[in-house]
Amino acid sequence: MSPRRGAWPAVALVLLPAFLVAAGLGAVPSGPAAWLDLAGRVCGAAGLACLLLAGAISVRVPGFDRAFGGLTRLWKLHHRLGLAAFLLVLAHPLLMALARAPSSPAAVLGVLLPAAGDGGWPLWAGWVALLTMMVFLAPSFQLFGHLEYQRWKGLHFLSGLALVAALAHTLPLVRGLARPVALALWGVLGAAAVGVFLWRATVARRVLRRPWRVVENRAVAEGVAELHLESVDGRPLEHEPGQFVYLTPRDPALAAGRGEEHPYTLISPPGSPRLEVAIKALGDASRALLAVAEGSSASIEGPYGDFLSRRLRPHR
Repeated sequence: MSPRRGAWPAVALVLLPAFLVAAGLGAVPSGPAAWLDLAGRVCGAAGLACLLLAGAISVRVPGFDRAFGGLTRLWKLHHRLGLAAFLLVLAHPLLMALARAPSSPAAVLGVLLPAAGDGGWPLWAGWVALLTMMVFLAPSFQLFGHLEYQRWKGLHFLSGLALVAALAHTLPLVRGLARPVALALWGVLGAAAVGVFLWRATVARRVLRRPWRVVENRAVAEGVAELHLESVDGRPLEHEPGQFVYLTPRDPALAAGRGEEHPYTLISPPGSPRLEVAIKALGDASRALLAVAEGSSASIEGPYGDFLSRRLRPHR
């Protein structure tokens, strides 16, 4: 499967809820207010689908990324889905409020201010989802400057709250879709997204990370080193040329980066009993890793990437 083809299922799943909402509303809207109301509901459905799908594909299990052309391409799709989700979810209440503008200011406030309307807690849940998305997505797009990597990762855990709040907002307010269809549609996507979040937040590190030991730290140039590692449990890592791993050093003497995972390229040949990792000083963690002690422990997760098959795939 080519990298571009790997994204088509994601696009189809994003568009499907919008079409189902539009089809389920029945008669063709008449008048600008009705069209704005429909556009708001379609944006809400598509935005929720983008948010849930972005969460579902962030599972980061070795091999899963290959259907998308490697983990880098998968993260790009995740990034774009997150941006689309934010813009669509932001447009959702604005369009719904504009649709009620001809009625009365009170009707507009009923959409924008949950306390002024009769929607109750589902409307509050929608605003919680939107505001939470603002908090954890703003650093991803550097809207307020660059954020340190570990803090960015910590903020990203707020995505779990956004997922749950968005579902809590949507399910009680379903219109257009028959409730069994809505429960099936959002239930599958929601279970996948929340399940992946819980997987990443709880057991993934213990399951995917394996213990290794640094047996050699070889300086090859100014600011560049090669780390040679051997498996503690005796199992070699099966990988292909051009792939990378997430390395978590455990050396207590490190000036920075201890216990933090970062991606590094594998330079050891496939089938080698040792792993060789290329390190270049690009930040505090990688700069400190140049001085990691031989004999210290580390964790390895991976491999990831699809560099080789993309280079060998024939062009059409």
